[in-house]
Amino acid sequence: MELPKDRLLNEIELFKESTVSEINILDGTFNWGKNYLFYFAELLKSTTLKITCQVRFESLLTKHGNEFFELVKSNRDRIHLEFGLQTIHPEEMKTISRINDLDKN
Repeated sequence: MELPKDRLLNEIELFKESTVSEINILDGTFNWGKNYLFYFAELLKSTTLKITCQVRFESLLTKHGNEFFELVKSNRDRIHLEFGLQTIHPEEMKTISRINDLDKN
């Protein structure tokens, strides 16, 4: 479920007006869906924040993956990416409902 646009833009505005200098986006599914690039670009444009962002490998293989990488590349002094893998065991993947395509990752 995606959060309302007004809420996200208001939260970006809060960061802009605050003294916060660095944030961590801890949701590995942040870069999934159709609108995350808009909000990520807006956050970079509206603030001077340094951002650490957890990313799932398979989401980089979507149609928006290259656009995300270009945004990261053009802001490499401000963005740090973290990649993680929850598990490689099929039964655990089923249990946590996170099936990883190990051939792509």
